[in-house]
Amino acid sequence: MLVNLKKLDKSPNKYFIKLSDRNFINILAENNITLDGANDFLAEITLSLKGSRLVAQVKLKASVVLECVRCLNNYNYNIDEILNLIYVPSESYKNDIVGGGRNIELKEEEMDLGYYDGNSIDLYSICIEAINLLIPLNPLCSSDCRGLCPSCGADLNKEKCSCADGNIIIYN
Repeated sequence: MLVNLKKLDKSPNKYFIKLSDRNFINILAENNITLDGANDFLAEITLSLKGSRLVAQVKLKASVVLECVRCLNNYNYNIDEILNLIYVPSESYKNDIVGGGRNIELKEEEMDLGYYDGNSIDLYSICIEAINLLIPLNPLCSSDCRGLCPSCGADLNKEKCSCADGNIIIYN
């Protein structure tokens, strides 16, 4: 869902994305993100331009299906967060990289920026970026997940393993 930035007026504009949007469902699948179908995904995106900087406030409410890194079981991870993302035009950085054929060093304040091309930005991409920022790097179904037996592969949350002789190894 593209938004023409030239049409943004001085006041913030709000946009809503729901899971019932078939195009968004396809983009989620392309990005290997599965949502719990029982709860409807809702993203409220407020866009405002400050000069050439685009500020996107993203309110997300969703349940994402993740795989636990210890026991490999799927579980639902609830997201109910607000993120503020900043985007700047990419033209100046493209000219430095492509035109000069050299590497450039980003300043610390530039590490938190996103970039947009031309006069539009894709709201679906903003949602995907926000979801990826909110998903834990090492998802755990619970903080006390006992994981799998390294010898036989038994799920130590559900059964006692005889080959581990009661020694439980938890990998982080």
